[in-house]
Amino acid sequence: MRRPKLRTFRNKLDLTDHVQVRRVKKRLRVSDTEFAHAISKAGNSIAAISKEVALQREPQDIAKPPAEVAAVELKGDKNDRDIEGNDGQGEHRGLAGGSCPLS
Repeated sequence: MRRPKLRTFRNKLDLTDHVQVRRVKKRLRVSDTEFAHAISKAGNSIAAISKEVALQREPQDIAKPPAEVAAVELKGDKNDRDIEGNDGQGEHRGLAGGSCPLS
């Protein structure tokens, strides 16, 4: 007699299988309470659980103060520069300029 083959879904977590639950918790590096909270909020989809765990961890990362950025003051008018970044004064280095920058 032929029996129907049980189909397992690779993107769904079987919560009755303790091995699957333990492996997913270990891969996501979460405790039992964090895992239970993520499952109650996201369901049994492994992708949704991993996204929920990432969202739970995100506020901890935001709490860090941002790195200081130095302010840069530009002098002159932005119309003083041409396309290559020259300020219109001095030698213009292009192919038609006569001087080769490689030699």
